[in-house]
Amino acid sequence: MEAISIEPTGEMRMKIERLSKVRYMDTSSLVRKLIDIGIEHELKDYAIGLFRDKKVSLGKAAEISGISKRAMLDLLKERDIPLNISTRDIQKDFNAATE
Repeated sequence: MEAISIEPTGEMRMKIERLSKVRYMDTSSLVRKLIDIGIEHELKDYAIGLFRDKKVSLGKAAEISGISKRAMLDLLKERDIPLNISTRDIQKDFNAATE
């Protein structure tokens, strides 16, 4: 694995050290976990924005986010984003499910 070097601010370092102690985690593991959480969050925000702007389908937004369609539906509901699903899409999904 290729290393990535970052230079945290003093405040970031204090927060990381504090969290490392309360979570009983070494700093490297904690930072990897926090970066992963941040990446997941950003991917979801990006995909939701694309869906909201009608640039991708629900399935594609879920794929970009790395989550299920059901989980994407839940996220959209939490953020009060309308589904914008046409009757044709509903019929197509229904036909696929009954085959």
